[in-house]
Amino acid sequence: MANHNSRLPINSKSRQLHILCVDDETKFPDSTKNILETQNEFTVETASSVDEALEKMSTTEFDVIISDYVLPEKSGLDFLKELRESGNNIPFILFTGKGREEVVVKALNLGADRFFNKFGPPETVYGELAYGIRQAVAQREAEKTLKHSEEKYRTIVELSPDGIASVDVNGIITSVNSAILNKTGFSENDFLGKHFTQLLALQKEPPPNYMQVVDAFLRGEFPESFDFNYTCKDGTQRSSDARIGLLKQNGMLVGLQVIFRDITERKKVEEALHQERQLLEHITEKMGAMIGVISPDFHVVWGNNVLRRMHGQPEGQVCYELFAKRNCICPSCGVKQFLETGQELVVTQMNVPDFNGEPHWFELYATPMKNKEGKVTAVLELIVDIDERKASEKKIDEMMKKLMMTNEKLEVVGKLTRHDARNKLAVTVNNIFLAKKHLPEAHDVLDYLDAIESVVDQMANIFDFAQIYEKLGTEELSYVDVQKSEEEAISLILCPDGTEFVVECDRLMVLADSLLRQMFYNLIDNSLKHGKNVTQIKLRYREEENSLDLIYEDNGCGIPQDEKDKIFEEGYGRGTGYGLYLIKKTCDAYGWTIKETGTHGKGAKFTLTIPQNSNDEKTAYLTT
Repeated sequence: MANHNSRLPINSKSRQLHILCVDDETKFPDSTKNILETQNEFTVETASSVDEALEKMSTTEFDVIISDYVLPEKSGLDFLKELRESGNNIPFILFTGKGREEVVVKALNLGADRFFNKFGPPETVYGELAYGIRQAVAQREAEKTLKHSEEKYRTIVELSPDGIASVDVNGIITSVNSAILNKTGFSENDFLGKHFTQLLALQKEPPPNYMQVVDAFLRGEFPESFDFNYTCKDGTQRSSDARIGLLKQNGMLVGLQVIFRDITERKKVEEALHQERQLLEHITEKMGAMIGVISPDFHVVWGNNVLRRMHGQPEGQVCYELFAKRNCICPSCGVKQFLETGQELVVTQMNVPDFNGEPHWFELYATPMKNKEGKVTAVLELIVDIDERKASEKKIDEMMKKLMMTNEKLEVVGKLTRHDARNKLAVTVNNIFLAKKHLPEAHDVLDYLDAIESVVDQMANIFDFAQIYEKLGTEELSYVDVQKSEEEAISLILCPDGTEFVVECDRLMVLADSLLRQMFYNLIDNSLKHGKNVTQIKLRYREEENSLDLIYEDNGCGIPQDEKDKIFEEGYGRGTGYGLYLIKKTCDAYGWTIKETGTHGKGAKFTLTIPQNSNDEKTAYLTT
């Protein structure tokens, strides 16, 4: 644990945190209350039992709960379990002198946020506790903010006038918003669960641009946008453009999100104005001014040669993105004013570059183009010069530099935090060593020092795992020694006396990464927690014709038949519900499969099948 100053700092800028301290020890809760309240940011109430704590929580709102493990009638873990099962997600800190690692593991699996030993120098103990309280509250508030952002995102997607759909990595449609249903006339059942090539809305003979997009994806290319035609349920034909973005989770690609914008009316305008463009091009070429025709949905329908020389091929691009480098409509937009006010001419000034790239203010003249019924079908804009691009690019460059600096700072802070914490752990270990040297043999304090030393070792291991998970999805797969990974996982587990491990994987190498050790760790942890009196755990392998089975088994109570498929589901089980789920996801990432093939009552048995070749055609395992 980190040592956070010998004195408890007072943070007057933080809001007051209301803490409930649950401990039945005489006078100890009062001393905890008095020490914490020396800081202006904490107010503390105490309770001597779980029932008394629940009664206080029914009338008072608290920010954090600090609880001892040993309590009358119900333990601190019972209290935590009851809170989490009722849906109460309040930050929970186990503050106890009970130093067994299994208590810590159980607390964390039940949803505890932190664990602190309440015995030691007050400056250290309460400095760490105060720091832990602040961290737990900040983390929970960050989680609430993230949840709010996700709900806000879903609302935006559903209310968007553009069609938005999600497709998984296998091409199966997983979601569509209301705009798609309203525009096509189809129902969700017509889309969800189907491969995108099976949609009724696609033409039987895909247009050439659609085939080009598919071919581009197969080559590993990623087009920014493309146009395509589709058929509505009533048989009418419409046009749309599509923009594709990657969907990632933990750094891994999980699918694509596609945004569709209906361009049917724009296509009609383009066709109607085709002849006029030719004449206008001939006239404006001699003028030396940029001229563009803008549709009511703010897309460039046509631009003259002067405009093309300045901005490249403009057709189909959004005008405010192309000219002003904005992500929303310009405040003085002529198209917007024509649609809202019906005025005939809009003149605005913009600080734009001349043909030599020097910034100048030029005027933009915009006038509407109407059909016979008086409806605005497009807007003609005469641009004498544009400088907004230069200013916008400069602003974007500054934003990117700030973003890169922020990311660099976050990375440095993470490394320095681990480095600082490891130094503090090293100091703790050194002091324990010195303390043992000064104590006679068989002294009672030696047991406590051993317990502290064990906790320090576990914390060091946790830092190692944190460093690994920080690289999730970034490691390149390489050949890993299975025997060594299993033995390393065993060394990290606090096993009951008499537990036998049999590892028969000598010289077996598999294409994996550092998460292989974590997978074995989770399997062992799962056996010891749920296997009931497991005395033997075995890991072996057998080669098949075109694959290899890696077999993990124990001699515990086994898994009922009706649960064999459910145990790999997210959230299923008596613990956190993520151990076997993460194992399954790790296997998926490796290209492996995993099944539970044991017999209920005789023990659990997990068979991990490794194909002969990996997804990128490398040999997936070596046995010599």
